[in-house]
Amino acid sequence: MKKIGLKHPVYALYSDATGSPVYTAGAVIAKAISASIKINKNNVTLYADDDIDELDQSFISGTETLGINEFPHDVQSVLLGHAILNGEMTANESDKSPQVGHGFYGRIRRNGVDKWRAIWFKKVQFAEPDDETETKGETIAFKTPVIEGIIMKDINGNWKNEEVFDTEATAIAWLDGKAGITPICVTPIASVAAGTYAVAQSVTLTAGVGEAIHYTTNGTTPTATNGTLYSTAISVAATTMLRAVAIKGGNTDSKIANYEYIITA
Repeated sequence: MKKIGLKHPVYALYSDATGSPVYTAGAVIAKAISASIKINKNNVTLYADDDIDELDQSFISGTETLGINEFPHDVQSVLLGHAILNGEMTANESDKSPQVGHGFYGRIRRNGVDKWRAIWFKKVQFAEPDDETETKGETIAFKTPVIEGIIMKDINGNWKNEEVFDTEATAIAWLDGKAGITPICVTPIASVAAGTYAVAQSVTLTAGVGEAIHYTTNGTTPTATNGTLYSTAISVAATTMLRAVAIKGGNTDSKIANYEYIITA
């Protein structure tokens, strides 16, 4: 198995108050750069009759070192227990990092065929990361955050789930399901870029598979109950602000797409 890449590091708050693991408030941490997992195992050997009779190499705990492109304040607030007030984050000596479920996926290659391997650690607790910054020299040296977490067993003694998928989309869906993350619809894309045109334009809109697009041309916000359900190309013959949203049951509505067309004819 050859590993190629790393994506989609997610987390969700862990609780076992009901007697089984429950995950809530799932989200994506940031974009992944690297992940290093080290496992701490028992190493007990019983000798009998001058030979090894029993071995215990069972899981004790693990350490994950996760490199990410950024560590946003809203994510730090959750993973490290810091407070945010009026946009300002405050780290206090009494802050306590919560226990979370955490996972990511990466592409692998087996016998020339690409698949996607997803991992979900059942119970992890992250710690305050080190912070390193340096002045710019002759060339740019990017400094990115690295956070470290302790991997533990959940209430049932499980510490990891892992599955290999044929498509990237199913790997993402599996992780989002573990974290309880609701998929977000694709922001509608117009076939004609916003801008100034001398003649009327015919604009088509596209979004994700199975997603319905609702749009307005009067500047109001499109919703499932406001605007027109998109079905055919939209004729833009006069200056228009086209706004569109993608909607699908079970998904979070997409961001609002805004396309302003100025027709000079």
